[in-house]
Amino acid sequence: MKPQELHQLVFNFRAARAVMFAVQAGLFEELCQEDLTLDELVGRLELHRVSTTILVETLVQLNVLNKQGLRYRVAQDLRATLRRDTEGSIANLLLLDANHWSNWSVAEDFFRPGQDTAFAYDRQSNFAAAMQQGVGDMNVRLAQVLLAHEPRHIVDVGSGPGLLIEQLLATATDLKYTLVDFANTLEIAKGNLSDYKHFDVNFLAHDIVLGKLEVEADCIVTSRLLMGFDEPEAKQILANMCHGLARDGVLVINEFDTQTKVGALMSLDMLVNCGARVYGREQLAQCLDELGFEIVSEQATTVFTRALSAKRKGI
Repeated sequence: MKPQELHQLVFNFRAARAVMFAVQAGLFEELCQEDLTLDELVGRLELHRVSTTILVETLVQLNVLNKQGLRYRVAQDLRATLRRDTEGSIANLLLLDANHWSNWSVAEDFFRPGQDTAFAYDRQSNFAAAMQQGVGDMNVRLAQVLLAHEPRHIVDVGSGPGLLIEQLLATATDLKYTLVDFANTLEIAKGNLSDYKHFDVNFLAHDIVLGKLEVEADCIVTSRLLMGFDEPEAKQILANMCHGLARDGVLVINEFDTQTKVGALMSLDMLVNCGARVYGREQLAQCLDELGFEIVSEQATTVFTRALSAKRKGI
């Protein structure tokens, strides 16, 4: 990396924060629907005129917004990415980051022994939506990994709004499915899967940190869940999931790859926001070994995530 590139890297936080401000203000939700003048934006969103002028002009310079005459518009190629209600959106992830931005101001505490660490992290604030959006073909590839094990009953722990199960139902309608998450998140999933009422789809409201999984399945999957928990909690989650797995069943863990830039940055983000980390292959293999499991296969689900399949030793 050259000095100029390092300077740009450090400076980029300002650009990221400008986009986060716009998400928080609801600016993109309005401008994705129609082009608006500054006065129209200020009036609809009840914003301060001078501050809003600075923000939208900054976004123009960043090529996030275009300006034609007096009207501002979201660049056409970015609309699906910035609308909160589209599958490829990153708006909920940006909003999640914006809500937790203050945690970075005390991040130094995590690197000094003996310092008390304090952070504000709401695991349900935009989290389910954020984790399911902007993932590209990840669920397509993860579904392929699961189906390759020829399961009869798939349990998705930390299912969020059910997009993985919806992907599976597109090709495998004869299997049993169980979604496990908090009750309010499962209500969203029920709405998303309302077209599949005639299939064997079940919803289990359960806190996987606090209790064992009281089901029997030959395939249990969790995707980008463990990184939100510290190591003792992550180990407990794995133990509680394994309780519901048939003896010859397979446990599939889809997580960020810490050997990629995105995975490494996500691990730092988890540290600052909830005192946790992204658990790499070595850490997961060690935790699984303690539970009597071993990794039998692994497959990339995106350029920065990998699915690890594990079974009980000797099976």
